Amino acid sequence: MNSKKITDMNANDYLIEQINQIDPELFTIEKSDDKGSVLTFWSNVFLKKVADAMTQFWYNWSQKYREKATEEELCAQCFLQMIITKIKSVQKLGEGIDLLISESNHKIYDPSIMAIIQRSIYEMTTLFYYLFVVPDNIEERRILYLLWRIKGLYNKLNISNVPDIHKSAQEQVKKEISIYIKSIEDNVAKINITTKAKDKLFKIVKHESFSACGFEFIKDATGKIKDIEKIKYGDEKRDDVILGKNGFPLYYRYLSSFVHPSYIGVEQFGTMFNNGISNDSEQYEFSMCAILGSKFVSYFCKSIKGGKESFNTLTDKQKQILKLGDMNLRS
Repeated sequence: MNSKKITDMNANDYLIEQINQIDPELFTIEKSDDKGSVLTFWSNVFLKKVADAMTQFWYNWSQKYREKATEEELCAQCFLQMIITKIKSVQKLGEGIDLLISESNHKIYDPSIMAIIQRSIYEMTTLFYYLFVVPDNIEERRILYLLWRIKGLYNKLNISNVPDIHKSAQEQVKKEISIYIKSIEDNVAKINITTKAKDKLFKIVKHESFSACGFEFIKDATGKIKDIEKIKYGDEKRDDVILGKNGFPLYYRYLSSFVHPSYIGVEQFGTMFNNGISNDSEQYEFSMCAILGSKFVSYFCKSIKGGKESFNTLTDKQKQILKLGDMNLRS
């Protein structure tokens, strides 16, 4: 087999330079007959290393900080665990799927499935950023966290024809929501917020509608909260914050075309194999998973107690791999 440096491949330029800086010899790949060399690298080599480093990061944090963690910190840990499992699922899909029963070596790489998982990774990373990183103090973070939690719990209440066995559970949810609303009221009294923004906040809190999205406070030049807005995934402003302005055009729209049964998504699937297996979209998705994973770790370190300390216990190689998001993305 012939080795080939990643710099000689048609790969994603925004990662190549940093990967070679980490270890040029480590990041080499070998051509094989049954898989494209680029896909072999991104799925089985690089993305696996990112997932393994993230797993070690979570394990280090969990061993030392989980026992005394707050409710919010435990929730943040769940975010981290879910993103790790999603990245590992994408990496597993990179091994290919048998299309024909009689030909087990006839593998296809289905970017439509990967895009569905990856959109979830992007949304979780975005939500985590606005819930845990953006708030300026613990009171603001507590308010936005509880608001997100309340809007999720409303989904358990807005169900008709509930069996009697579940009605008691609904009553318990109502009690939980009441406690969270009281906590929001207590914390609002401690922050710098206009009357108009406060009224809007409580209108949102008490409106019994489900939402998987979070919210963010909008502040004036003095730092006073003047409004509250719902987070809209795929918004150009938010894409720039999470992904940077270089090299990620229409990223969320691309992923969404596969999540929903749109004509564009079906058309892309129907034509992607016409000229043989194309590595472009799969390669793009693998590298974006790696970037979002490393970006998430940087957010966790910035906002969760013990995050930086847990990161510093990793090996030098693991640290370098997980720094790729910060090195390539402008936040």
